[in-house]
Amino acid sequence: MCSSCNERIEGVRCEECFAMSPEGARKCRWCGNRVSKAAKPQLNEFEVVASRIASLLIRGAIFPQRATFSTDKIVIRTYSTFGLTSNDEEILWEKVAGFSQRNGIFWDRVSIETRGQTQAMIACLSKSDSQRIREVLQGLEK
Repeated sequence: MCSSCNERIEGVRCEECFAMSPEGARKCRWCGNRVSKAAKPQLNEFEVVASRIASLLIRGAIFPQRATFSTDKIVIRTYSTFGLTSNDEEILWEKVAGFSQRNGIFWDRVSIETRGQTQAMIACLSKSDSQRIREVLQGLEK
């Protein structure tokens, strides 16, 4: 139940106007936009930590980025140069539009493109962590 209007909340949410349409609907009942259920990956929660050395050399940050992947969302935590503050960027799986992976000699970078948000980037990743993220994001496309 909606806490504001007590309307029953069920069905699929439109990405354009955020209205709820009945389960199985192909178009939003308010704006006519195509609605579909977004794929959520079936995975065990895991965390990826960027290389400390690479973060210091490339980003000039003492503390490396951390990315947590859960069944609901991706959270990317980026620390300031001296680690006094941090910025958490939350990306819901429904908002993921695509991704790109850049392979370096020592470290990789993954950029996640989103609908309606800014592009998120996880830099200074080991090859194995970069590959794991790529496999999860490729699973969304199936």
